[in-house]
Amino acid sequence: MSSRPRILLIGLPEATGRRLSRELGERGCACEASHGPGDAIFRASWNQPDLVLIDDAAAALVETLLEETHDLVVIGIDDAPAVDALAVLASAAERRRAASVSAGTRRRLRVLVVDDDVDLREALRTNLEESGFDVVEATDGLEALEALDQQRVDVILLDLMMPRLSGIGFLQRVSADSPPIVVHAACLEPSGRDYPNVAAVLRKPAPIDVLLDTLESSALARAS
Repeated sequence: MSSRPRILLIGLPEATGRRLSRELGERGCACEASHGPGDAIFRASWNQPDLVLIDDAAAALVETLLEETHDLVVIGIDDAPAVDALAVLASAAERRRAASVSAGTRRRLRVLVVDDDVDLREALRTNLEESGFDVVEATDGLEALEALDQQRVDVILLDLMMPRLSGIGFLQRVSADSPPIVVHAACLEPSGRDYPNVAAVLRKPAPIDVLLDTLESSALARAS
């Protein structure tokens, strides 16, 4: 994961955004600009910036951003901040970055568990939630595709032998920019290892510590 504080710019005039990106970049920050309300929410949720700078014209997004990211939101910067203000912003982002690093994982990772075995899904949910993950469940590949369309997911735990749409069928249909996938199956022929989104392959039932470490490392490697 990058060590540079990350700042998301929302609703700023293009010229202001370019100036802020350049001058905050000189202070060691990495800036990105959003393109519209939907993109702003997506970037804030998925990329988890250390600081969000939002123009007052987009203030309607503040409540949603706070719910999604719990990050600092600065309002009312339709005019570019002065140099001393830029230093304060960069310092605030760095403090947020340092706090998240010292706390370990930046936020609770969300795993999509795709398996038709209800008892195994329940056991996995219990272990994952006790270990700090948020869990979304799907009983087959079709439900998994629907889940990905509806919410953010950081990593996918995928069985292969399932009704309606198997794990291999899911791998063939899922978007190329999907979250990383950890295959977890009793029968690994074929394993799906050659699909580009597959980060790891584990034989079911994998030891829970191995499973947890693999899910976390796969999710964080994609985010870095």
